[in-house]
Amino acid sequence: MRILMILAFCTGSAAQAGVDLRTAASDFAGQAVPIDPRLTVPDCPQGWSFAWREGAARALRIGCAGTGWHLVVPIGGADAVRTPVMVRRGEPVRVRVRGGGYQVTIDGIAEADAAAGARLKVRNPRTGQRFVAELGADGALILAESAGGI
Repeated sequence: MRILMILAFCTGSAAQAGVDLRTAASDFAGQAVPIDPRLTVPDCPQGWSFAWREGAARALRIGCAGTGWHLVVPIGGADAVRTPVMVRRGEPVRVRVRGGGYQVTIDGIAEADAAAGARLKVRNPRTGQRFVAELGADGALILAESAGGI
């Protein structure tokens, strides 16, 4: 397996945070995640988020919403763990939108294949407008916070 080195300049705290991050990332991925041990990782009081990024090269996105810090780690090779696709491009989907005291659903059409934890574009067939939804582990699509209007 080829390990790609990622260099980043971050201000951060103790190296222990990096060890915890590597452990958490490896637990999420189900395999060792090649995070450079020299990387200084900032504290993330709200906890780290993990999501798979698909594309030309498979990668794990690690982020901290509280600080805006994120890292994308390429994961590859024949032994890479593949997350099963739960939604296929062109499939009709139902997206939940929640707010203060209300919940509505919107019918849409998936514009990409997606696995649990991924974000995907969804098209509203009535208006033609596109928005971003997040696919949960249970297969539920939730309107992404940064999606804007529908």
